[in-house]
Amino acid sequence: MNTYVDAAGKAFLIGKKDGKIHELKPQSEVCSRDNAHKNVSCSTCHSSWTSRCIGCHNEFDKDEPRAFDLLDKKYGKGQWKEHVAEFSSSQPAMGVRESKNKRLIEPAIPGMIITIDKGSYAGKEIGKDVSFYRLYASNSPHTTTKSVRDCKSCHTNSATLGYGNGKLVYDIKNGKGKWNFTPEYENNPNDNLPEDAWIPFLTAPKKGIINSTRLDFRPFTVKEQQRLLLVGACLQCHKDDSKEMKQSLVDGINPLLKKLSKNCILPAYN
Repeated sequence: MNTYVDAAGKAFLIGKKDGKIHELKPQSEVCSRDNAHKNVSCSTCHSSWTSRCIGCHNEFDKDEPRAFDLLDKKYGKGQWKEHVAEFSSSQPAMGVRESKNKRLIEPAIPGMIITIDKGSYAGKEIGKDVSFYRLYASNSPHTTTKSVRDCKSCHTNSATLGYGNGKLVYDIKNGKGKWNFTPEYENNPNDNLPEDAWIPFLTAPKKGIINSTRLDFRPFTVKEQQRLLLVGACLQCHKDDSKEMKQSLVDGINPLLKKLSKNCILPAYN
């Protein structure tokens, strides 16, 4: 064992390479007293960045003369070729890992937004016989930092919520609040969602759509999106470290909704 606890109750780690002793710091008070985010994994807040590949295009080149068959372990003619559309990095999106008794919010990335053109098959037509999948995946970025992402980067960030990059704006008109989203990318003709999106903006995906690489990992439901954006509306006026937002971490948002001022305009959903 390379850890121990002394008589005073302090925990220490012994370095495996240098043998140096490092005191283990206790969890910060803001994390230990945070009841609102008990179902949020540490990496969701403490991951500084992760990779994002938003498009792959596969096609079969029947004329490729030097293709290596991994099963038969020999060269032959014709092979599948993959083309990467765009690669970038950003703070991770968020998804929900769900089991019978547990619901945990974890980092998510585009696992496979893929178009497979089967036009080179016998009896098929290039550009028309296409399979398309928009799959996100749970992710462990391994880019942990002491500092954490701010509240708006989760509650008012379109890419984090699964809509893709763009402008997510809270508009107030005639005493009513409404979230509006303008995507950065054009819609993909295969499913009419922005190229980098995971889910439609405040709309339930079509039934039967597979949108995750894991059976126990999913995007936010519309109700969950609305709940996140409710806090996002509060953050338009209240800063992260304001009395109200700090109180919401301990008691949740519901008690605060019972004592709104006349200046508070909550989002309205059709």
